[in-house]
Amino acid sequence: MKKVIIILIIAIAGIASYFLFFSNEGVSFSKETSIYKAVPMDAPVFLELKSIKGLPLDKTIAQEIKKAGLFSYVFQKTEFLDTLVSGNKDIGNSVLNSPLLIAFTLEGKKNLVPLLVLKAETNSKKNNAINLIEKIFGTNYTSTKRSYNGRKITSYKSLNDNTEFHYAHTNGMLLASPKAILVEQAIRQLESQSILSENEFNQVNKTASLQSKIAIYINHKYFPLSFQNWLNPDVNKFTNEAGKQVRRSISSEAKKFSNYASWSELDLQLSDEEIILNGVTYPNDSLKNYLSVFNGQEPVRFQSDKYLPKKTAMFLSFCISDKDDFFNNLNDYLRHNELFYSREEALKAIERKSGTNIESMFQSILENEIAVSFPELTSNPDKKTSYFILSTKGQSVAKEQMLAFLRKYASNNKLNFNELQSQFVIDKETKHSIYEFPFPRIPGILLNGPFQLVDANYFAFWDNNLIFCNTKKGLEALIRDIILDATLGKDIDYLKYKQNIENKTNINFYFHPNQGFSIHKELFANEVSKKLEEKEEFLRKFGPINWQVIHTKDLFFNNICIKYTSEIKEDAKTTWQSNIGSIAIAKPQLVLNHNDLNNKEIIIQDENNVLHQITKDGRSRWSVKIDGKIMGEIHQIDYLRNNKYQYLFNTKDKLYLLDRNGNNVAPFPVALRAEASNGVSVFDYDNNRKYRYFVAGVDKKVYAYDSKGAIVSGWKFGTTDHLVTDPINHFRIGSKDYIVFKDKSKIYIQNRRGETRVNVNTSFENSNNELVLNTQGTAKLIATSNKGEVYYIYFNGNTVKKKSAKFSDKHFFTADDINGDGITEFIFADGKELTVLNETGKKLFSEEFNSNISFNPNIYTFSSTLKKIGIVTSDDNKIYLINPDGNLHNGFPLVGNSPFTIGKISSGSSYLSLIVASKDENIYNYRLN
Repeated sequence: MKKVIIILIIAIAGIASYFLFFSNEGVSFSKETSIYKAVPMDAPVFLELKSIKGLPLDKTIAQEIKKAGLFSYVFQKTEFLDTLVSGNKDIGNSVLNSPLLIAFTLEGKKNLVPLLVLKAETNSKKNNAINLIEKIFGTNYTSTKRSYNGRKITSYKSLNDNTEFHYAHTNGMLLASPKAILVEQAIRQLESQSILSENEFNQVNKTASLQSKIAIYINHKYFPLSFQNWLNPDVNKFTNEAGKQVRRSISSEAKKFSNYASWSELDLQLSDEEIILNGVTYPNDSLKNYLSVFNGQEPVRFQSDKYLPKKTAMFLSFCISDKDDFFNNLNDYLRHNELFYSREEALKAIERKSGTNIESMFQSILENEIAVSFPELTSNPDKKTSYFILSTKGQSVAKEQMLAFLRKYASNNKLNFNELQSQFVIDKETKHSIYEFPFPRIPGILLNGPFQLVDANYFAFWDNNLIFCNTKKGLEALIRDIILDATLGKDIDYLKYKQNIENKTNINFYFHPNQGFSIHKELFANEVSKKLEEKEEFLRKFGPINWQVIHTKDLFFNNICIKYTSEIKEDAKTTWQSNIGSIAIAKPQLVLNHNDLNNKEIIIQDENNVLHQITKDGRSRWSVKIDGKIMGEIHQIDYLRNNKYQYLFNTKDKLYLLDRNGNNVAPFPVALRAEASNGVSVFDYDNNRKYRYFVAGVDKKVYAYDSKGAIVSGWKFGTTDHLVTDPINHFRIGSKDYIVFKDKSKIYIQNRRGETRVNVNTSFENSNNELVLNTQGTAKLIATSNKGEVYYIYFNGNTVKKKSAKFSDKHFFTADDINGDGITEFIFADGKELTVLNETGKKLFSEEFNSNISFNPNIYTFSSTLKKIGIVTSDDNKIYLINPDGNLHNGFPLVGNSPFTIGKISSGSSYLSLIVASKDENIYNYRLN
């Protein structure tokens, strides 16, 4: 049944796409019920249009449909009608402004054939409609007229192919169809019983909005037949808990949807980026219809999305306010549809094997929500993962009952209970219990319908939820995602989408075509599946689709929201992703774990100034609020000289030292002598862990602190001419130490005491880029002016200006030998363009991006002869890794908006990891191939 729900959504979307583009220029009309008399009683679906004047082809979705080559006949005929009607006095606009019904009836078992019912109650409208038909079929068609039940039917037949068109005017309506039999049927029906005699139709019809320009009516009794021929007829066999073989196919499951309800009416609204359908579904008075199971239920806030993988293709949740009524109604429904006794037989078989009334146990555990979910829809059963989730009254009580059930089952079947449980080890500090469940088909046995399509082989608890999965690996993956906050409920795009839907509901169905597109191979017949594959690029632009059913005052209200985008958004393919709850503002840093030197950790600060430490598996160990934004890099030092590492950094006011658990190390934090203008630098001159910390202040002084944060008395530097915003550097060239820094107008090269060691003999206005130490040939510093001029500054004070190109004063710059030829390359990033020059100023390559480059290019070393350039464009949340020849590294761009780190998280790993932050508040760990 769940798969049928998907097909219903697809069918509604398809029908809506065909007819939803009509303009806003139609003439409003009052509710006129006589026009419904012509609708065939067995029509599975019909549309009521306020008018058919024009197509708003400027709509984004209409343009995309046209480009995809879909419904080209509709576009062609609409343009033809506009041309034909425009300025033609014999036709006028009244026909295209009149209300119209389009009813679809099944011809045989294959084709849906339309019947058009046009309101033409005056001679003027009648004549205009007939004139329009004659203009359309005036050439290349033969026409005949005949009498049927006292009405005249006019038929047109093409001289070129088998195309036909038939119409008749009667009772103030024009009846038309490609099939004469439908016109005849409509004429007969005008004198007999119609859908107006059905109470359920009248119930939904009276709720239809008068302002709606397009209304879709669904007759659920016949609706499954309308797409029966599209579906996969293959039969699957399995043995149920009672030991009986069951045969099931997609096609047979679709037939059951005829019992979903009686009638639905949906008003359609369209914008450039979404399709909205709102309306009412009405089941009949008996419990023959599945929707009646929800009679008496109040809408409840659904929360299962908090415990589903971020990459969820589909989920369906049932929210119930009175579970006793729900299960009583469900049992009545099963009795009415001859499904009750086979279910009872399976439950009795389980009770004999387990010694437990499992139905009573699950009903006592349940709180108010039941959900099924598929993280990925695939036609390969070996790769299919499914989840079955129950909200419980409390984990402790539910766990006690479930484990008591398992122990009793193990005892009755002479099994070792310990063999039914295992520990999922996330890392050394985190473990979670998983249990094997002996009756995997219990979801379908207890709840029927869509729950028949999931297996419950393993279970675990999280918060107050009992979570089942068909595989142990799948359950471990979900637990990991929950721990990392990488769930659907934490996804930024999903949360934005969720703003369009109700928080409280009774049925909530979610489907993401981009995640679940491959399911078409399982759902549909080969011919249909191939056609979908041909339009894959277009179809993947839809989604998510959400369908909610809310019960209120004996009516079931529907809210269907279908999103559309002109771009296909590719999901990040990561080893893991960890949600930190806010957008990161710095480069994630790989740091040592002194308790496990083979495995590193990650540290990063977010925009709320919270510092996070993340394990190699993506789990957040701790989060600590820092009093301000961290300036520059976070350094690891062995402050106590005991081979345990701490984190040293500064904000504008304080110097911090935190231990591995996020606690302050005394006497830190230390107040800085002046507000900092740059990030702290750490020097260990003699590799004896007697650290010196250097920080520049807004008072233009450069301060040196000892390892405990006290001012170093031997540092005698005065003041700079301007603010120092880049880090202070320590270089050792030969046997000499150089303390190097710069401001806007000057480069300072000092000794350990702060005295000038080298006077630079050329002055220029420095850019905002850091100085680069280059040791190829004679050791030197490389700097750029604010105009992008490149200078070599030697440690004897001499400078050499190199050939370059013109760049803005906001350019980024670095220099390195990226291709391993022994010659330095200059790497510039300015605006949207990356430019790489050699030492002579010759351009080696350039690359233009869609957005401005946000940070200085980073150089990543892969070997002694191979380095690559990292680029970030934060505005479009993309990162790039560029080879020395200018080509992209395979698989890029990737999702990310911060500078990224590349390295091995685990020393035994066979691959490199790329760690980056993203706008969606996640930290991504990509496997770099």
